[in-house]
Amino acid sequence: MAEETGIAWTDSTFNPWRGCMKVSEGCKNCYAEQLVTKRQGLPVWGQDAQRIVAAESTWKNPVRWNKEVAAKPYQCTRCHKRSPDKTAYCLAMIEPDDNDLQDALKLPRRSPKVCGGEVVLKSSSRVFCASLADIFERYEGPAMDAVWAARTRLFVLVKDTPNLTWQFLTKRPENIMDMVPQSWGSRGRAMSGSGARSRARSEQPSVCRTCFAFQRRCGSSAMSRHWSPLTGRASY
Repeated sequence: MAEETGIAWTDSTFNPWRGCMKVSEGCKNCYAEQLVTKRQGLPVWGQDAQRIVAAESTWKNPVRWNKEVAAKPYQCTRCHKRSPDKTAYCLAMIEPDDNDLQDALKLPRRSPKVCGGEVVLKSSSRVFCASLADIFERYEGPAMDAVWAARTRLFVLVKDTPNLTWQFLTKRPENIMDMVPQSWGSRGRAMSGSGARSRARSEQPSVCRTCFAFQRRCGSSAMSRHWSPLTGRASY
């Protein structure tokens, strides 16, 4: 549930809840399962397991990001910090990349330096939802009511944050059009993508209701640069 992220194709991540279940071969080495169950120690993986809905403070983050984009429409292409005015180059002070190495070697940290990156107009900010769950999972476990309520709340939040471009990644594209509000139509700021699944399932036209934003590569998934607007039209 991080505000900043190292993921190159997004600006922030938002998880309305944590937890999921494996649905195909593509889930075999799921990083989210490892992070949530092993590092965070949360028993939230599996159809019969719990799901943990985000705290109120987390739900407030997208609202804050939305306001920040409106107040600071310019962004540095290097450090991604935002500013209210266009400048010749980014004046933000950033930590040198090698400070982690300095810490490991128990050497003095280097002083912050001016970023100097290019500043461009960027009137929207991307939000990856969700990195630790699948919002299109048809979950029927013990926290089912809480999850369905959180999904409904999420779609309202998307509507109320016009300065954000929401990126939904799912391995269950067949559920998308049954779950999103009908009022969304064929235009909007939500982008959907599907993770690579088993070859048999990926080749079924009935489940390809949206453009695949992931490409199958050597048994793993690699992000495509092309996201498609969330629509009901098939894209093969």
